[in-house]
Amino acid sequence: MAQKILRNVTHCIFDMDGLLLDTEVLYTKAAQMVLDPYGKTYTFDVKQQIMGLQTRQMAEFMIKEYDLPLTWEEYAKQQSDNARALMVDSQLMPGTNL
Repeated sequence: MAQKILRNVTHCIFDMDGLLLDTEVLYTKAAQMVLDPYGKTYTFDVKQQIMGLQTRQMAEFMIKEYDLPLTWEEYAKQQSDNARALMVDSQLMPGTNL
């Protein structure tokens, strides 16, 4: 019988966002909160186009797409602040046992 070799765990990486915590809906709400004062609606079509973009690219796209009177930094800060405030309401993904 082979002998098991146990090693100490030195690192642990968790990708909680979207894997353990259902945060996608919160990011959508955060983006919509930036658009609300301008009477704009965050659509799934736009959401698909910005998936995977870095912060600056995403913010610049949103500003152009929705003709917003903001700098990319202003948009990014508002969206980030909104998301942070909403995260207290994040729920576990189905099947997650903590």
